[in-house]
Amino acid sequence: DGEILELEFMTGTEAHPLHGPRGMRIDGEWLWVADAEGLHAFDRRSGEQMEFLDFASFEPGFLNDIELGPDGALYLTDTGNARLFRIVDGEISVVADADLASPPNGIARDPTGASLVLAPWGGGRMLMHYAPDSGELSDGPTLPDGGNMDGLEPWQGGLLVASQADQA
Repeated sequence: DGEILELEFMTGTEAHPLHGPRGMRIDGEWLWVADAEGLHAFDRRSGEQMEFLDFASFEPGFLNDIELGPDGALYLTDTGNARLFRIVDGEISVVADADLASPPNGIARDPTGASLVLAPWGGGRMLMHYAPDSGELSDGPTLPDGGNMDGLEPWQGGLLVASQADQA
């Protein structure tokens, strides 16, 4: 009915406040949120911050979107530095960078569930696939229009892809 139940919810902590939330993904009872300086994990019901992964040592450009991979790892895009991170048990590693044709923006599970799909930023229209089991990148379909691809969401056996270039 529009009543405000709680004015501030999932704000982070004094040491690690939530600055500018970007991509989010629910994993069980946790909501993972990409932010300017790292990755927050909140209890999705209480809003309590459960964990913060600091990416300062990686000098992030623009931590953007997050997805849970078929291998159970979390994957986070850094659009500002054209990288893909993998996070397992709090350990952060770069799994793709120089091989990326375009900086990855959005990320989602492939409709088959076996790989991850990366949306290109910077004018490209070709989606990329990342296979966690082999660590290989491969070309995906090229979209007919658009550019500066952003959000990706599974829908009816395919993917919805948002384009900021033409608002499609």
